[in-house]
Amino acid sequence: MNRLAYIYFLAGVGVLLVYGLLDPQYFTFPKCPFLTLTGWMCPGCGSQRAIHQVLHGRITTAFQLNALFIPALLYGLIGNGIAFFSPEYWPRARERWFSIGAAKISIVVIVFFWIGRNII
Repeated sequence: MNRLAYIYFLAGVGVLLVYGLLDPQYFTFPKCPFLTLTGWMCPGCGSQRAIHQVLHGRITTAFQLNALFIPALLYGLIGNGIAFFSPEYWPRARERWFSIGAAKISIVVIVFFWIGRNII
């Protein structure tokens, strides 16, 4: 296992500890600077509370807090899972999952989500 894998592992343990043990209802997580300055929600607003909900098995509540968080989490987990567990398939999967085209589609989805959550 290389250093990067250890760093990912330690970061993951840290996230699990912080978001799994600290309840956002009683513990104040950092406020979104964009929301504070403009009064509009950014695409990431609600993600901190959504992480807590996912770690406690409440997927529906996490989806209500940030509807883009669950698909983004799955996208990242599947892509990284392929890279980690199937390195021989990774070059072909990388072209599909993490190409410039995929990045453009992701940006369009994020912008539409950002606009939509502020006008609805």
